Amino acid sequence: MRIDLELKRSFGHLYKTFSRGLANEMMSVMSISIVRGVRLFAQCEHDFLRELSARMTFEAFDRGEHVVHTNPTLCIVV
Repeated sequence: MRIDLELKRSFGHLYKTFSRGLANEMMSVMSISIVRGVRLFAQCEHDFLRELSARMTFEAFDRGEHVVHTNPTLCIVV
Protein backbone atom coordinates (compact mmCIF):
# COMPACT_ATOMS: atom_id res chain seq x y z
CA MET A 1 0.00 0.00 0.00
CA ARG A 2 2.83 2.39 0.71
CA ILE A 3 4.04 2.05 -2.88
CA ASP A 4 0.54 2.96 -4.09
CA LEU A 5 0.56 6.09 -1.95
CA GLU A 6 3.98 7.11 -3.20
CA LEU A 7 2.92 6.54 -6.79
CA LYS A 8 -0.25 8.56 -6.25
CA ARG A 9 1.72 11.41 -4.72
CA SER A 10 4.43 11.36 -7.40
CA PHE A 11 1.87 11.91 -10.17
CA GLY A 12 0.15 14.75 -8.32
CA HIS A 13 1.52 17.46 -10.59
CA LEU A 14 0.16 15.68 -13.68
CA TYR A 15 -3.44 15.75 -12.46
CA LYS A 16 -3.60 19.50 -13.06
CA THR A 17 -3.25 18.86 -16.80
CA PHE A 18 -6.15 16.37 -16.99
CA SER A 19 -9.86 17.09 -17.14
CA ARG A 20 -11.58 16.82 -13.77
CA GLY A 21 -13.30 13.57 -14.75
CA LEU A 22 -10.12 11.91 -15.97
CA ALA A 23 -8.15 13.06 -12.93
CA ASN A 24 -10.84 11.67 -10.60
CA GLU A 25 -10.85 8.36 -12.47
CA MET A 26 -7.07 8.04 -12.24
CA MET A 27 -7.05 8.88 -8.54
CA SER A 28 -9.75 6.32 -7.82
CA VAL A 29 -7.91 3.59 -9.72
CA MET A 30 -4.73 4.33 -7.79
CA SER A 31 -6.55 4.55 -4.44
CA ILE A 32 -8.70 1.45 -4.73
CA SER A 33 -5.93 -0.87 -3.49
CA ILE A 34 -5.60 1.26 -0.37
CA VAL A 35 -9.33 0.97 0.32
CA ARG A 36 -9.26 -2.80 -0.29
CA GLY A 37 -6.52 -3.06 2.33
CA VAL A 38 -9.09 -2.07 4.98
CA ARG A 39 -10.81 -5.23 6.15
CA LEU A 40 -14.18 -3.47 6.35
CA PHE A 41 -14.08 -2.73 2.62
CA ALA A 42 -12.26 -5.83 1.35
CA GLN A 43 -15.38 -7.63 0.06
CA CYS A 44 -17.30 -4.58 -1.19
CA GLU A 45 -18.41 -4.24 -4.79
CA HIS A 46 -15.97 -2.66 -7.21
CA ASP A 47 -18.27 0.26 -8.11
CA PHE A 48 -18.68 1.19 -4.45
CA LEU A 49 -14.92 1.05 -3.90
CA ARG A 50 -14.32 3.16 -6.98
CA GLU A 51 -16.77 5.81 -5.77
CA LEU A 52 -15.23 5.80 -2.30
CA SER A 53 -11.72 6.00 -3.74
CA ALA A 54 -12.67 8.95 -5.94
CA ARG A 55 -13.65 10.91 -2.84
CA MET A 56 -10.41 10.26 -0.97
CA THR A 57 -7.81 12.92 -0.37
CA PHE A 58 -4.19 12.36 0.53
CA GLU A 59 -2.79 13.91 3.70
CA ALA A 60 0.59 13.18 5.22
CA PHE A 61 1.52 13.67 8.85
CA ASP A 62 4.61 13.02 10.88
CA ARG A 63 4.62 10.22 13.43
CA GLY A 64 3.12 11.38 16.72
CA GLU A 65 1.58 14.49 15.16
CA HIS A 66 -1.86 15.43 16.50
CA VAL A 67 -4.44 15.27 13.68
CA VAL A 68 -7.77 17.07 13.97
CA HIS A 69 -10.64 17.05 11.49
CA THR A 70 -13.62 19.27 12.29
CA ASN A 71 -16.05 17.16 10.25
CA PRO A 72 -16.66 13.41 10.54
CA THR A 73 -13.77 11.86 8.63
CA LEU A 74 -12.71 8.33 7.78
CA CYS A 75 -8.94 8.12 8.11
CA ILE A 76 -6.92 5.25 6.69
CA VAL A 77 -3.51 5.17 8.30
CA VAL A 78 -0.74 3.61 6.22
